[in-house]
Amino acid sequence: YGGVNVIRDLSLRVTKGERLVILGPNGAGKTSLLRLISGEARPDEGRIWLESHNITADTASTRARLGIGRGFQQTSLFSSFTLRENLILAAAAHAGRTSWGGDPLRDPDLRDAAQRIARHAGLQGLDRPVSAVDYGTARRLDLALALAGAPRLLLLDEPASGIGPGGAAGIHTLIAALPRDLTLIVIEHDLDLAFAIADRIAIMDGGRIVFDGPPEAARPALKAIYDA
Repeated sequence: YGGVNVIRDLSLRVTKGERLVILGPNGAGKTSLLRLISGEARPDEGRIWLESHNITADTASTRARLGIGRGFQQTSLFSSFTLRENLILAAAAHAGRTSWGGDPLRDPDLRDAAQRIARHAGLQGLDRPVSAVDYGTARRLDLALALAGAPRLLLLDEPASGIGPGGAAGIHTLIAALPRDLTLIVIEHDLDLAFAIADRIAIMDGGRIVFDGPPEAARPALKAIYDA
């Protein structure tokens, strides 16, 4: 970003169906890494691959169509719309039905798709406006919108951030129940969640990966970083 080199000398491979959790202090480059993978930012050098596709030059929308889903640290929702309407619009975008005659909000197929997504995400009371729901429900809706695109790779940036212990437990359960063929890269500060869902943990510091290995081996590396 300008003269600031946020990510440097970073090489990372994630296998299909793996659940990788990225840990590290604030400013380590974790969110910037997700932005590079999702196409919101472009690398100055290096390459990014999704299976056999070199996606380095692809836009974020192209990457979404190829199967990359993204959940955000700060929810990005249509707050004046209902939960159902948010889900219907996400389903419409996934179906490529964003500009045609008629009202997508009344389309029975899209309404059915929205209902299925809501059921999978444990969302109820779908006719409430987003502005009227608690933050935990909004976080759950944000995750549901990412799932609406039927991604192969799902990027989650602190999915339990800002939620109390009770709400965070629900997010933990939802993530743990995701299909095992869905590849996950999750940034998390909640160590309980991180160690509960991770097949593998990578620790970032100063824009580099300083540890990459099994969860049980990550604790000494974390202690060394945070005690330094």
